[in-house]
Amino acid sequence: MGQQPVPPTFDGEAVIWLSDKGQIIQAVGYAGKIVSNQMFSRAIKGFTSFSNAIAFSYRDEGHIFYQITFPSANQNLGIGWDDADVV
Repeated sequence: MGQQPVPPTFDGEAVIWLSDKGQIIQAVGYAGKIVSNQMFSRAIKGFTSFSNAIAFSYRDEGHIFYQITFPSANQNLGIGWDDADVV
């Protein structure tokens, strides 16, 4: 059984969320793409719960940022990418 997903965020152009498999997904329109990397996935692999995680996303000068807090693991993580990275 997978983890409870974190509610999605909206940065003004795309919906972004943490999947039940621990991957950050960005969807523009109907197409979704994994934007997290292996480093992010390894960082959260041992977390026992995503259910109380809190996330937000924003854009700044063509870059997209996703910040997520895992209270049960006492961890804050952030990841960023360029619009050009998601085609």
